[in-house]
Amino acid sequence: MRGFHALFLRVLGALLITCSRASAGPMSIQDAIDRALADHPSLKTAAARVQAAKAAHRALWESYAPQVTAFGGAQANHINGSTTTTTPGLLGTTSTVTEHFSQSDVEAIAGVNIEEFLFDFGGFTGQRRAADERGGAQKESLATQRLDVEQNVKTAYYGLLLATRLLRFNQDAVEQRQAGLAQIAGLAKTDPARRKDIPQAEVDLADARINLAKSESDFAGAEATFSDALGEPSRSAHSLVDDVTLKTILINREQAVSRALNTRPELAQIQALVRAQQAEVDVAWSSYLPRVSTFFSATSLTPTGGDKTFSQLTVVAGGVKLGIPTTAIVTTDRQRQAEAGLEEAKARERETRQAITLAVDRGFDGLAEAIERISIGQELTTSANQNWEEIQGRYRRGRSTIVEATVAYRFLYDSRVRLIQALYDAKIAEARLERSIGADF
Repeated sequence: MRGFHALFLRVLGALLITCSRASAGPMSIQDAIDRALADHPSLKTAAARVQAAKAAHRALWESYAPQVTAFGGAQANHINGSTTTTTPGLLGTTSTVTEHFSQSDVEAIAGVNIEEFLFDFGGFTGQRRAADERGGAQKESLATQRLDVEQNVKTAYYGLLLATRLLRFNQDAVEQRQAGLAQIAGLAKTDPARRKDIPQAEVDLADARINLAKSESDFAGAEATFSDALGEPSRSAHSLVDDVTLKTILINREQAVSRALNTRPELAQIQALVRAQQAEVDVAWSSYLPRVSTFFSATSLTPTGGDKTFSQLTVVAGGVKLGIPTTAIVTTDRQRQAEAGLEEAKARERETRQAITLAVDRGFDGLAEAIERISIGQELTTSANQNWEEIQGRYRRGRSTIVEATVAYRFLYDSRVRLIQALYDAKIAEARLERSIGADF
């Protein structure tokens, strides 16, 4: 059974190895990140939101586009009435003459009206500020999405490496249990007392096959997760570089928190939203103030009937319009709503700061725990391997039972699995710490 230990050391000993020998070469962690950042669907969605925010900002200038209204039609006029004329006579008498009249005509009307917005005491500028800040928030949202994609790639990358390592480990375990069963069967030919050990050896082999089946399922799931992290539409096989070397952390917790509060795009995003909401408050306040615009209109009247008092009449008008809203007399709820939104945004900023601080703290704790598990796992593996070799030697000399050998093997198996798990958990914890800071350390 010494071959089992040798195979394990061969798999676990090197910290920088190639998982497979694909002709195109293995994909490094940076290659995977670059691949995901180049074509991940979520990033395209976030980038589209940035473009929409830019368009929304440019669209505000439409307020200054002149509003042109052209009109035309016909006007029918019908006048009925009478006039009375009183004339004084020579002898003090007066004469009264009453004349009745009736007139109908139809006039063609055509004209144009142009209105141009001038200013509104802060409403337009407030909308521009709000649009600018919301556009900046979308840019920070894109940066946040990039960090999320990067972390997801790292987590899936090391998850796939872990699944690959455990799959190979359990494949080797099945081979070793098969060899152990064959060895016991061989010993039973010369020593009939060994026959009672065969059922236990068969159970041990069955357990190894069950573990292998679970590893195969986990490996398939890890491949699918990694493909999804890359933004690929379906599961595919990948060749990865197996490197579990941990980075050197050159900053302490306080420095990490300070850096995170200065670099995390989530905080910059919510700060931009706070400024945007402040601009919305200004817009709401300006809605209660006058709006100034200028206008020009030209109207042409052309009679079409037979009885014409004029051949054509043109009316030209222009001036300045001052619109005075009366909404504030009824209610100022719009402004109160905007102010409530501002308070909510400020509260979210405080929550984000607290969440960032907590995430950095948990990131350090998680990495420290994983490193401690590696240290403990190495000690347990060394102890379990020594115990296994001792029990195996005694079993071959007939001084130990198959049950003792099985217990020793399971102790060795569990300790090695825990060590493998701890190695990759440490790399995942490292990626989470970097994500909590918002940058590599």
